[in-house]
Amino acid sequence: MTGNAHVSISERVNKFITNKFGIFHSQDNLTFLHRSLSNAARELGFHHDLEHLADLIEKNELTHEQEEILISILTVGETFFFRDMHTLNIFQDYILAPLLDTNRNPSKSLRIWSAGCCSGEEPYTLAIMLTELLVEPDGWDIKILGTDLNPLFLEKARKGIYTSWSLRNTKPEVIDRYFIRRGTTYELLPSIRKMVTFWQLNLASQPKPEIIPHLINQDAVLCRNVLMYFSGEQVSKVTKMFYDSTNENGWFVISPVETSLPFFKSYIPVGLQGITFYRKSIPPITQTEQVPQKSIPAQKPAVHHKPQHGVKKYLPKYPEQKPAKVAVTDPAGDAAALFIKGNYTSAIELILKIMDAGPANQELLPMLIRSYANTGKLEQARMWSEKQITLNKMDASSHYLHAVIMQEMDLPHEAEKALMKALYLDPDHILSHLLMGNISTRLGKHSKARKHYMNVGELLTAFKDEEILPESEGMTAGRIKELVGLMK
Repeated sequence: MTGNAHVSISERVNKFITNKFGIFHSQDNLTFLHRSLSNAARELGFHHDLEHLADLIEKNELTHEQEEILISILTVGETFFFRDMHTLNIFQDYILAPLLDTNRNPSKSLRIWSAGCCSGEEPYTLAIMLTELLVEPDGWDIKILGTDLNPLFLEKARKGIYTSWSLRNTKPEVIDRYFIRRGTTYELLPSIRKMVTFWQLNLASQPKPEIIPHLINQDAVLCRNVLMYFSGEQVSKVTKMFYDSTNENGWFVISPVETSLPFFKSYIPVGLQGITFYRKSIPPITQTEQVPQKSIPAQKPAVHHKPQHGVKKYLPKYPEQKPAKVAVTDPAGDAAALFIKGNYTSAIELILKIMDAGPANQELLPMLIRSYANTGKLEQARMWSEKQITLNKMDASSHYLHAVIMQEMDLPHEAEKALMKALYLDPDHILSHLLMGNISTRLGKHSKARKHYMNVGELLTAFKDEEILPESEGMTAGRIKELVGLMK
C-alpha cells in the first residue's frame, strides 16, 4: 500500500474516531495514527488489512470487544502517583482544605471527579491526600469518581495493584502507609480503594450530567492532560459539560500548559502561587477571611484562605521538583528567598528598596515584574516590563517576559509581537516557541502553532527529562516534551 493510501485511510479513520471518541490526531500525527491502526489490525486478526479495518470503523460495525481493543491501542496510558505535585500541593492547601472545613461544609460531603483517570493513579492520589488531611475521617461522605474511555485502564485501576514505576514520585513513608508490598508489586489498602468509583465514560459522547447522577454536584473536576487530545469544537462542548457538573462554587483543574487554550471563559480564572485554576463562581469576601497571593493570570477575586476546622493544621506536602533558584547576587538574596517562597508583596517592597540604591540592581527587574504579575497587578508588571525592554532591547528573555504579561492581560496580538522579537534575537528560545504555539492556537493559526511546537520538541532533545528549564517556573524538560508531543 502506498504512502498516499496510508494517509487517505488515516484521514478517514481520524474523522470518525475524533467524532466518536474525541481522540484527535493533527495532520502531522497521521503517521502515528497509521502505526496504531496497523497494530490494531494485527491485534484484531485482520493481517494488516487496514482497508477492511477502516471500513468497519467508518460503518460503526466493530463489535464491542473489537472497539475496546481499538480504544486500548489508540489511548495513552502513562501516568503515576502524585504527578505534578506543585499543582496538587496548591490544590490541597487552597481548595481541598476549605472544602473539608466543617464550618463551611457541615454536611461533611465531598464530590471529586477525575476525568481521563487512566489506570487510577490520580483519583487514588486524591484519596490518600484526603485521608491524611482529615482529623476525623469517619462521618464524612466522600465520593471520588474516576472515568476513562479505555476499559483496560479501568480494570487495572479497580484492582489497585501497581509497580514501582507508578510510585516513582511517591515518598517511601507514604508507600509504607497505604500499600502492601507483594513481591515486585504494590497493592493499595482497601480503605483507599473503596473511596474511588470507576466508570467507563466517553467524554466525546457529551454525557448529560442531569441523567447520570454520579456526574452532578461535583466540588471539583480534574481533567489534566486530556483536553489536548480533543479538537477545539469538542473541547468547548466537554468544558460546558464539566461546568454543568460542578457545584455553584465548584472548581475545574487542568494542566498548566492547557490553561492557554481559549475555551474556559465560563469560569473565573483564579491564580494561586503561579498556577491558574478555574472556578464556577466566587463566594463573597468576609472580613475574617484572608485572600492569598494571586498569580497570573488572575485578575478577578481569588479564593479565601483561613484556618480550617476539622483539617490538620499541618498539611503534609508530597514530592515535587523545586523551582529553579533565581540567579541573583547580594544584596538581593533575601528578595530571592521571598520570591521563591511566594511572598510576592514583601519581595516587591524589598526589590524596590534595593533598586533605589543604584542602577547596578536592575538585574532584579525580572523578579519584580513576575512578583507584580503574581499578585494580579498586571498594569504595574507591564510598566516595569516595558522599562526592562528599554534597558535590554537585545535580550530575548525580556521580550519573552513581556509576552507573558501581554498574554495574561488578554492581549494576544501584543504577545505575538513580543515573541517575534524574542525569537529574532534568540531562535532557540524554547519558552518563546512554546508560548507562540499556544497563542497561535488561540488565534486560529494552527499551522504556525504546529511549527513552533515542533521547534520546542527539537530543542528539548538537548535536555535531560529531569532538567528544569530556565524561566519555566519549575517545569522540567520531560514534562514539556510530553505535553508538546500531544499538542503538535
